[in-house]
Amino acid sequence: MDGFKRYAQRMNGLTEAEFHTILTGVIHGQTRILAGKLNVMQIFNDRDAFKMNIQVNVEKELIPWGLSVTNANVSELRDMPGEENKYFASLQMKAISGATNDARVEVAEAKKRGDIGTATRDGEASVETTRINAANVTARNARQQEIERSNNQLRLVKLKCEQEQAVRQKEAQMAPMNREAILQTELNKLDAMKQLEFLRSTQFAKATVEAESLAKVAEGRATATKLEADADLYKAQKEAEAILAKAQAQAEGLQRFMDTAEPDLVKFYLGLERNLFVDMAQKTAQAVQGLNPKINIWNTGASGESDAMSPLRNLFTSIPPMLDAVQTQTGVRMPSWMPQQATEA
Repeated sequence: MDGFKRYAQRMNGLTEAEFHTILTGVIHGQTRILAGKLNVMQIFNDRDAFKMNIQVNVEKELIPWGLSVTNANVSELRDMPGEENKYFASLQMKAISGATNDARVEVAEAKKRGDIGTATRDGEASVETTRINAANVTARNARQQEIERSNNQLRLVKLKCEQEQAVRQKEAQMAPMNREAILQTELNKLDAMKQLEFLRSTQFAKATVEAESLAKVAEGRATATKLEADADLYKAQKEAEAILAKAQAQAEGLQRFMDTAEPDLVKFYLGLERNLFVDMAQKTAQAVQGLNPKINIWNTGASGESDAMSPLRNLFTSIPPMLDAVQTQTGVRMPSWMPQQATEA
């Protein structure tokens, strides 16, 4: 309502030319004011912002007149008449050239993307084709292997059936011979049983007599063997008792000898009894064979002297070196009453 009042107050009674003059004056004035604040490139490059600013400013000036802007259009910018004014034409040509170049670039880019996409799709198609072909080959190989395995199993089954059939045929051929062999075996058994019964009936009495005779002979031999064994056992027992009695007597005598004699004399006696000195002399002779042993020779008189005591004297002169060797080899000291070898200075 306020807009109608303002329109009625200010525009009522104006002619069409006056109304057009006021309206165009407001529009042109606001356009010039706004255009004076911007440079040509801002106006040319941002047409929408320029149009919006003009619409807002013009509407502010028209409201006091009771008018409003419902739609606004900006006329195409153009040069003033004259050959020297080519600014907007040049800008237009530049824009057209830029758009053309951009279009060409976009076309080339689109073509490049198309070529790349085509090549990519061709490569993917080739890869997929190769994969499918490989899968098909693998499937065919697997199928062929399955067929080969199936054929092998079939051959094995056929071979097994042929073997079983051959076995059955062989069994069928052998069955009559087996039955004949069984019957012949039974007949042989019957013949053997008959022969055994005949032998039992004819030779049983003779065998019984011979068995009784052999039993008597064996019984006599067993009795004789037992008596011989008893005699051998009695003999062995008596011999063992004699050996035990002898050993006990020797032990008692040796004990009494050890109680009354010196320990060295007892050792010497045991050595003589066991032939220790003879064995040691033999071992020593074997050990020094080929060597140059030291031999002690005692001489108690003239070499040419001869009397009844010469053998005994020679024996006693040979005993000390022998006993000295025994003592050296065994560590057994001779009794004090026996002759000793003099110690060298």
